[in-house]
Parts: sequence; structure tokens; C-alpha cells
Amino acid sequence: MLTFNPTGHVYELDGKILPSVTQVLNVVPLNFCCPATVLAAAQERGTHVHAATAYDDEATLEEVSVRPEILPYLVAWRKFKIQTCFVPRVIEKIGANRKLGYAGTLDRIGTVGKRHWLVDIKTGVPDARTCLQTAAYAELDEIKAEFPVLDRYSVELRDDGTFRMSERFKSATDFRVFQAYLAVYNFERGRK
Repeated sequence: MLTFNPTGHVYELDGKILPSVTQVLNVVPLNFCCPATVLAAAQERGTHVHAATAYDDEATLEEVSVRPEILPYLVAWRKFKIQTCFVPRVIEKIGANRKLGYAGTLDRIGTVGKRHWLVDIKTGVPDARTCLQTAAYAELDEIKAEFPVLDRYSVELRDDGTFRMSERFKSATDFRVFQAYLAVYNFERGRK
């Protein structure tokens, strides 16, 4: 059985701890310098935005509970759904790739017309690895079985109530590159 402990951000499958997609991708850091306090604030904001958009998509959000600084991101998410006709079907879903030994939580799978979109929500500018991240999520066992074909995107929600959607991630090499990151992660973990 797959479990997730949000406190330590730990995925466990049948008693074995699996690395998350994010941990795997962080094994090769980008050339990006950010003070720890700024990073912590961005992570907290992202957590609140993900919660607000999830509750909104589930129609359980009490809007008065949304902090004022989070509201513009929620407005941006709603605009994205309206302008693209995106209908969320899977919300904040955990899954694992048992064969390769990693896990993660994807943000959304929804429909636009007859197509299924996997969407990763960002509250800052997406980095170059987002295409790898979405490819890894698309290969989670729980997702691959139900949605063998997915269009992959990221949506940057902005603090002014607007959004920016990525081009469709369509490179066939995205998942192979993620697997290379996973190999490096496992090599490094084996050395410790």
C-alpha cells in the first residue's frame, strides 16, 4: 500500500521509502540562488495555493478561509479553467512507479474536449525541469493505467490574478531524461 506523510514529505510503499519526483529532480540542482527565507515563503505560498485550488475544484472551498495574498492565485486558476474549458477530474493524486521505485503527487488531470490534460500548478516561474516532472507523473502506475495518453502542461498562477500556460510538453525524451535523473539519485543514495 502506498502512503504519503506530508509532514516529512515521505512516500512509503509496502514499508519501503520511495523518493519523490521532486527529490529525484533536485539531485542535479539548477544554477539558481535563492535565499532560504525566500524559498521557504514560496513553498508555503505554493502549499496554500494548491490547497485553495483543490478545495475549489472539489466545490468545498469556503472562500472566506482564503488568505488575501492567496486569493489572486485562486482567481488565476479559475480564469485558466474558464478560458481553456478545463474540467478537473483527478485532484492532488498520489501514485508510484513500482518498477522504477519513485512516487509523487500530481496536481490535476482534467478534460478539455475529448483530450486528457495533466496540469502542474506553479506559483512561480516554472523551471526547465517541469517537462520532466510531468512526464514522471504520467508514468505513475495509478495514472498510466487509467490515462495512457495525456497532454502535459504547466500553469503559472500569478499574484496579479493572471496565468501563463506552458506550451504542451510533447518530447518523447522527457521521461528518459527523468530516468537518468533517477539513476543519478539512486547512485548518490547508494553511496551514502
